[in-house]
Amino acid sequence: MLKREDGVLTLLVGLGSLIGGTLRYLLILPFPAVQDGAWPWPTLLANAIGCMVIGACMALVHAQSGMVATPRMQAAVMGGFCGGLTTFSIFSLETLVMFDQGRPLFMLACVSFSLATWMLAVWAGFELTRRTVQRCKEYE
Repeated sequence: MLKREDGVLTLLVGLGSLIGGTLRYLLILPFPAVQDGAWPWPTLLANAIGCMVIGACMALVHAQSGMVATPRMQAAVMGGFCGGLTTFSIFSLETLVMFDQGRPLFMLACVSFSLATWMLAVWAGFELTRRTVQRCKEYE
């Protein structure tokens, strides 16, 4: 049986996922599909945003100040929003489509650029937030 707090966390994950998933869908709308030969910009952007947000949240989790990420914030943002927004399954499917279309170099370029972008986004989110927290501590 769920405890009250577990129920609250579950609802927060669901709400965060609803927001992240909706944003993910809205990112798709202005772009042509990979099946039409396009670069997978929506997947790149969604995952980059999610990586930056999760990096920022992780910095708050590790922060030693009043700006720490609470378990509720972690559930809503990291588990819900980032989980609903980012998508490894679509990335994998788009990679397979490029391969099936006989575009292995294009596929490798997309995979390499995507992974580099996402790693940079996690690092940027973490570092920018960590430095912001440090500056806030200096003014306390």
